[in-house]
Amino acid sequence: MLEIQNVSLCFKIELSEKKLIANFSAHFEPCLSVLLGANGCVKTSLLMALAGLAHFRGLDLTGKILLKHKNSFTNVFTLSELQKSRQIVFLPASLPPMDCWNMLEVIELGLYGLKKQ
Repeated sequence: MLEIQNVSLCFKIELSEKKLIANFSAHFEPCLSVLLGANGCVKTSLLMALAGLAHFRGLDLTGKILLKHKNSFTNVFTLSELQKSRQIVFLPASLPPMDCWNMLEVIELGLYGLKKQ
């Protein structure tokens, strides 16, 4: 289960700030969810934020993104990269060129957090 509480996303350009999402809250049960919208309406930025990857887009995020594990909720931002990779998988619509890797190596990257120590 995923719980989103009062999430706001801002993009800072020099001294100004553009708010992309303001005080968004939602609750998702473990099932198939679909996010629909026009081009440029912040779908990818929201998904990256939910995966704890907003900083890769230069976005500032406020609010809470909580994952339910067993009987308790954990804030995504308190998880280590390894813990996050065991709980969250983000597959963008397009990937950067990976000419030097074969398909098996690319798939193994996505399974990084699931490997036993």
